[in-house]
Amino acid sequence: MTHPETHLPARTEEAVMREELARLSNPLALLSGFPPALEQAFELWLDARLRNLLRQYLWALVLLYAVLVAVSLIRVGYFTAEPWRSADMHMSLFKELVLAVTLGMLSLFMRTDIDVRRSRQLMVLVSVLLLVTLAIGMQAYQDPSNHLMGVINLWICATVIFATGLQLPRVCVVIAVLSIVLTILLCLVLGLQQGLAVFSLELFIVGVFLLSFACVMTGVHRQVFLQAGLLQKDKERLTELSEQLAELSLKDSLTGVANRRRFDELLEREWARLERHGSSLALLFIDADNFKAYNDHYGHQAGDDCLRALAFVLVDAGRRQGDLVARYGGEEFVLLLPDTDMAGALDAANRIRSFLAQAALPHAVVPSGRVTASIGVAVSHPGIRTAAELVAAADRALYRAKQSGRDRIEVEAVSA
Repeated sequence: MTHPETHLPARTEEAVMREELARLSNPLALLSGFPPALEQAFELWLDARLRNLLRQYLWALVLLYAVLVAVSLIRVGYFTAEPWRSADMHMSLFKELVLAVTLGMLSLFMRTDIDVRRSRQLMVLVSVLLLVTLAIGMQAYQDPSNHLMGVINLWICATVIFATGLQLPRVCVVIAVLSIVLTILLCLVLGLQQGLAVFSLELFIVGVFLLSFACVMTGVHRQVFLQAGLLQKDKERLTELSEQLAELSLKDSLTGVANRRRFDELLEREWARLERHGSSLALLFIDADNFKAYNDHYGHQAGDDCLRALAFVLVDAGRRQGDLVARYGGEEFVLLLPDTDMAGALDAANRIRSFLAQAALPHAVVPSGRVTASIGVAVSHPGIRTAAELVAAADRALYRAKQSGRDRIEVEAVSA
């Protein structure tokens, strides 16, 4: 079951839920409820929970209803004295009719597009009417079995009132109001009788039991809601950490660009796309010139800074979203350019040399006095049949660039 959003600020949501969970250890905390946003989320969660339970167990309620109808008819037909049989039959049929309406409303409640608040109000109204009717009818006959069945039905109706969504404070109000209403009605209909005192005691006992039951169930529901919410937060945090770890596993820790593993994965994917759609794919190998001499002269920390600066230049040169800059190893980088022909690849290579010249990173050991790079360029063509052959072609072009004096661009010749 999906846990609903609570619409609390992200930085306080989990803290509020933990505070409320700790507060639930005090039974009096049930009377105040959650903060407004969390309370609204709890009601939505409870609605979904009740609907799921109804979908699973409505058949059991229908079966129980059928058994109750059969037992009631047998009791009235065979075990009720003749003077009371007709009246008891009418009372039993009325009770079964109201229960059937309640079951129908429960079936309606399972629909996801129904107004939950209004359906609850209707169900509570039906339950209250049934409660009042049974209470009056119970006192109209002196058969002890009627008293027992009346108390049982009072408990059932009051439980339905709670289960359909009334919170604990409202349950207290319902019981208090019903006690007053029933007492007045019984006085008007029956007059002051000894049975009225017995009924009032029965109603009080049922009320106390219901309050205890409601208190326990409210606490359980609220604890389960908070624990499910906190578990969801932990799950989201673990998912986020997992995604971050997965991202870090594909990044070069020094320069922040993609690493060799990420390059290999994307190269294979782009090569498969090339074979399906016949597009072109360009690959640039970039190597920092005289990098060992740079490290020896400036130190390894400065060498790391130089590699980071070179990576920044390459990212700036690969401007499109699908372009990939990766550190291939040591001072060697690659720039993968999907849907790029030779002209586009050479344009990117020239941008790299231009940006490096503008950066003017000092390199006192070489005649130019600044950091330069050698670039080998290869573009897919019929003579290159695999991704590995494309890498080898770009590597050969890079080798020629370094052998030819560095700080230059070499292109792998196209061959059929």
